[in-house]
Amino acid sequence: MEAHSTLLPSSTDAKSWEPAPKSIRDITKLPEGFVKNEWLNSVRKELKTMVDSGTFVFDEMKEGETSTPKMEIFKVKMKSDGSLNKLKTRLVLRGDLQNGQLLENKWSPTASFGSLKMFMVHAGHLKCRVKQLDFIGAFLQANTRSRIFVTIPAIFGILFLEYKKYCGQAVRLAKSMYEMTLSGKYWYLDLLDFLLSLQFKPSKNVPCLFVLVTTKGKIYLLNYVDDILYFGTDQAKMEWFQNSLKQ
Repeated sequence: MEAHSTLLPSSTDAKSWEPAPKSIRDITKLPEGFVKNEWLNSVRKELKTMVDSGTFVFDEMKEGETSTPKMEIFKVKMKSDGSLNKLKTRLVLRGDLQNGQLLENKWSPTASFGSLKMFMVHAGHLKCRVKQLDFIGAFLQANTRSRIFVTIPAIFGILFLEYKKYCGQAVRLAKSMYEMTLSGKYWYLDLLDFLLSLQFKPSKNVPCLFVLVTTKGKIYLLNYVDDILYFGTDQAKMEWFQNSLKQ
């Protein structure tokens, strides 16, 4: 037993967990024990996040509608010192199979390197500290604006009985999934609605740059997909904005 335990992956060496599985089937073929359980827990966490976010809705497909396949992506996340950060599972939609089905514009604005330099220079000119945030599971929070169906294979329901009802049948997406062709656009539209509700206004020339004018100054915000930089000259309003984001 001692000789076998030395072969187990170590939390101090992320590379000892490589190679990551390529599919849920690979995980089921692992020997029973610590490694298999850790990967299964990673998958369960991803499913829980999606279900808790209200991603899936039970609905009947209409004539002509199809269910888009999904795939799994598994990654071993490493800390800067080489130790294990976490085992990451992402259930993603096969967006490459959607392109022929979609007619609407897929474009959404994101920050360019030029706009980033402009933003940082302006913050320096105003002597403001720039703050950064990224949204956890951003695309899973974005509301879909069209009828998109996905089928989570039945094997997921066998492995995770608590989510069996979502597996083995086509379910409609109420929230976006990663790799979905329109997920970036839907996330931007949700973020835009939220910022407009807080009285931010987008720049006409750089639509991913937003400005909130207050009685004591301004707050500037630059968005790149699900990463945001912001600074402001009104500290009280900055705290209000941060609390609004948390809510």
